[in-house]
Amino acid sequence: MLLDIKTLLIASAAEAMVASLILALACYSERQLRTVIRLWSISQALIGAGMLLIALQGIVPVLWGVGISNMCIALGFTIEQEGISRYIGKQGYLRSAMLAPVLVICFGIWFFSVVYASLAYRIIAFSVGAMLFSLISVATLLKSGATGEAPIRFLVAAHLQHFAVMGARAVNAYIQSPMVAFLNIYGMQAVFVLLLSLCGISRVVCYFWLIIHRLGKEARKQEEELNRAVNTKKEILERMVDEKTRNLRASEAKVRALINAIPDMLVVSTGEGRVEEVYSNSSAFSARFPRQVYIGQMIQQVLPRVNANEIVQLTQNAIINGQSSQYEFILPWKEESLYLHTRILPLNASQAFHVVTDITEQKKLEAEALAALTQLQEAQKLSTAGVMAASIVHDLGQPLNSLKISTDGLLYVSEMGEKLNMDQVKVELRRISRQVERVEAVVTNVRNIVRQDSQSRRGVVLDTVLHRSLETFRTVQGSGAVALQYQTQAPHVVVCAADSEIEQILFNLLRNAQEAVLATSKQDKRILISTVEKGEWLELVVSDNGCGIAEDILPKVFEPFFTTKRQKTDNLGFGLAIVKSLVENLRGNVTVYNNELGGADFVIRLPIEKQEENQP
Repeated sequence: MLLDIKTLLIASAAEAMVASLILALACYSERQLRTVIRLWSISQALIGAGMLLIALQGIVPVLWGVGISNMCIALGFTIEQEGISRYIGKQGYLRSAMLAPVLVICFGIWFFSVVYASLAYRIIAFSVGAMLFSLISVATLLKSGATGEAPIRFLVAAHLQHFAVMGARAVNAYIQSPMVAFLNIYGMQAVFVLLLSLCGISRVVCYFWLIIHRLGKEARKQEEELNRAVNTKKEILERMVDEKTRNLRASEAKVRALINAIPDMLVVSTGEGRVEEVYSNSSAFSARFPRQVYIGQMIQQVLPRVNANEIVQLTQNAIINGQSSQYEFILPWKEESLYLHTRILPLNASQAFHVVTDITEQKKLEAEALAALTQLQEAQKLSTAGVMAASIVHDLGQPLNSLKISTDGLLYVSEMGEKLNMDQVKVELRRISRQVERVEAVVTNVRNIVRQDSQSRRGVVLDTVLHRSLETFRTVQGSGAVALQYQTQAPHVVVCAADSEIEQILFNLLRNAQEAVLATSKQDKRILISTVEKGEWLELVVSDNGCGIAEDILPKVFEPFFTTKRQKTDNLGFGLAIVKSLVENLRGNVTVYNNELGGADFVIRLPIEKQEENQP
């Protein structure tokens, strides 16, 4: 005998453990669930084959039905596994809150059947455990989140058939037990063999009917729904494509209208300088640069070589760096010259976009405006010269009149034959000298304001010139009750200027500040000269604590002949005008502010000379 009853029972008891293992693994991984179901199907097939072999030897006739039913169970679970994989997936198959008690029950039944029970009770215990497994599976399927009516009915029917097979097997084992031995006749066994076989066959028939009829119908329904969804998506996509196409055409029309409205010429070229497209709605450009003539030509063939090479280089830079650039050039055209401005923009990795503008008329207008400005400046100079001449005649009249009185007096005494008193002569001579100095000062100021000499300019250390100028100012003018202070944060900075220009700037500012301070009744009269380096500029600041300047006349203080002094005998109003003229000739600028001390700050900014090394 190939297999004995004990071996068969151990294999059947293992089936209950496999059912428990399925319940456990189903809660973790779909892949593991599929693998275990396949192994269970194989074990059912082996058990069924073993029972059929035993039945063939005539040991236990009832095993014919048990073997057939096990073979049907193996086939059924194989089909069922495909149904799980296709229709249920990971939607909670065999998950249930009763997992723990089912495991305990299955293990207890298996242990009891192997150790204590007789053959009949072992089969009954195993069958009851398998029936419990089927009931739990049905309940879990009904509570799962699976969608679709046919898949649920399919799996419920499969487990009910398994329940029926196990029930028939339990009843047959009960009849085989000693308690009902009187029923153990061949005819009754044949009835149960037939019953078990019919249950297994009906299980298979049910599977195939559900798969072919119901599930096929469901698949066709799903396919129809899928086709409808695909057609709907296709219609939506076609509508979107049509809408996008209309929008693109409208956008293209707007761009073309915009290009046609631009008076400039648009050119597309490669990095090597080949002209690939020319757009122009301007009749002037179209006549001078016909589109069909220039497309395909190199820029070097169209423009002068110098301009063409520079434009090609800028085009390559724009394509590589992704940055725009501008270029202006003159293009000889027949008997005239065209002034053109081009803006070069990157278009893609190999092309650039040129926006060419004809600025010939603009250049003509600029030239006319410059000529008009020059004429206006000349007129202003003539007007200023006329005013200066009238003012000079007026202001020179007093010192000349004083000179005439002194010289006439001396001549009168000499002609009368009287002896000249040398002390009186010295007094008159000193008066004449002072008046001559006044005349000389007026002439010098006029000369400085109308002509600046840049021949003697050189790089000078400003700190050195300022020290020398301050000492000269103290000697000539005298500081008196005014405290002169000098502070520098740039002792070695060099500027391009003539020493006399720096001295004259400082003299005029110090004299202006001294007069403003002396006009006040303050006890602490101060003038501060300071220098500081700020980037490429040197700032020279002359500050005082005098009476300041009224806000309404601040913009006028640098105008010629403007003065705030009531007595004009010694002040023509040239001082600050000369300062402004000198500073601007040195490429600098001068501004004035009222400070917190009540006085004024004159700020002069001069460019620092970078060509020469600074020397202490």
